[in-house]
Amino acid sequence: MSTAFHRVALESMIARALYLISRLALPPLVLSYVGLAEYGLWSIAFVLVGYLGISVSGLATVYVREIALAHDRDDALYASKMLSTGVALAMLVGGIFCTLVAIFMPMLLSWFKITPQLHALAANLLLLTCLIFLADLTLGAWGYVLNGLKLIHEQQRIWVASFILEWCVAAALLVLGQGINALLWAFSLRYALSISLSWWRVKKAWPALSLRPKYISKQHLQPFLNLGLRAQLSDSWALLLHSADRVIVGLNFGAAYAGLMDLGSKLPATATSITSGISQALMPHAASLDDAALSRLYQQAQRLAVFSLLGLMPLLVAMAPALNLAWLGPRPELAQIVTVLLWVTPAWHLHIQTGPASSALRGKDQIGLEFFYHGLRTLVFLVCLQASNLIEFLRILCIGQSLAALIYLTLASKTLQFAPRQLFSEIIKPLALNYILAYSFVWLWPWQLSSRSSAFAEMLVASCLFIGLQLGLLWWFILHPDEQKWLKRKLRFTRPHETYHA
Repeated sequence: MSTAFHRVALESMIARALYLISRLALPPLVLSYVGLAEYGLWSIAFVLVGYLGISVSGLATVYVREIALAHDRDDALYASKMLSTGVALAMLVGGIFCTLVAIFMPMLLSWFKITPQLHALAANLLLLTCLIFLADLTLGAWGYVLNGLKLIHEQQRIWVASFILEWCVAAALLVLGQGINALLWAFSLRYALSISLSWWRVKKAWPALSLRPKYISKQHLQPFLNLGLRAQLSDSWALLLHSADRVIVGLNFGAAYAGLMDLGSKLPATATSITSGISQALMPHAASLDDAALSRLYQQAQRLAVFSLLGLMPLLVAMAPALNLAWLGPRPELAQIVTVLLWVTPAWHLHIQTGPASSALRGKDQIGLEFFYHGLRTLVFLVCLQASNLIEFLRILCIGQSLAALIYLTLASKTLQFAPRQLFSEIIKPLALNYILAYSFVWLWPWQLSSRSSAFAEMLVASCLFIGLQLGLLWWFILHPDEQKWLKRKLRFTRPHETYHA
């Protein structure tokens, strides 16, 4: 595996790990100052934001590729025309979306079963969140330009600074009594900072690049309509499916249940984002490799993806009862979060393992299997519509999504010359062994959870024991002999030689 691949993947994983920490710390703080129904409004707002992102998701691929090529040629005029045309396209499509949200707001409030007392708050929250995100979809193109200029390190630092600012502002405003509007203010300041810093860094790196209306060109629409179209269709479908669970739960059972679904899946969903850095680093390498070299790199990427989450995701399952109490406090209305967490975590884990496969195939301009996978997942959600309660919904969703991910991994890995036997030994076996251990642990451990402090204490003791069991499992049943040798070399302590002087 190349040094560049390792470096980019590692840096992206660290940035996403920091993001995970910030996301974990926010819900308990928010729920200390606002009710579950208001938190559900914020979850619904981000469902709409996700749909807004769908409409222009293909632009990023074009920005990065075309800006990189233009920079290699030192053609600032072409890059400026691509940037200006892309921003105008995003403004047009996003503006139409926000207008439709405003027009159909009464219908949205009815669909999500929002109580009349919260209608005014919900309308402002939903519309303003969409408008803020529209600003990022347009002016946030400066961040993609940084990627195109190969300043990925700086783009990651800007992202980290922006979400840390968001957390600090949200915490301060919640303490000051701003309620759910604190999240809205923090959200807006986050994007204001990221857009400003990205623009400033791009202007320093390439002063001749500019964003102006006079550079908008029909001719420069062609790359957006060609290169980005298939990727956008796939990304759009995937993003619809990403939020479909909360939409179905919200429509069928109400906003409070949408909040429960969001909270229960937040930990595993955010944790899996750590491995997206591996997929991000894999795609540009895949484009320049032959089939045999790509197969080897894909195997290494999948192995790295497995190990990146193997110590975290099963731990979430094993600690679920104590984790819920320690994280959100003793709130009876949140008790079902444990059930959600136990069901969705392995399904999320299998789903994220499809990322390296998709990135490797995209590097070779092969996206067809992605649509097949999306089709399988869509069928699962159609069956979920028949669920009469949250538990039944979770069973159908998680079993169906896991089977869909396994089918896709089998087909994609075969295309990438990764045999089914290797798929089982490299991916399925490590996950199966660790989740069997995790579910056994959560059922057999004698939980004594009387308070938040006792939950923290018990989770500390239980997690130490569980991690010890995991390490034994890892060493004896998962690591290959060459991996064991590498680990021994890294852990070997050599006694320093003492030198005596006369």
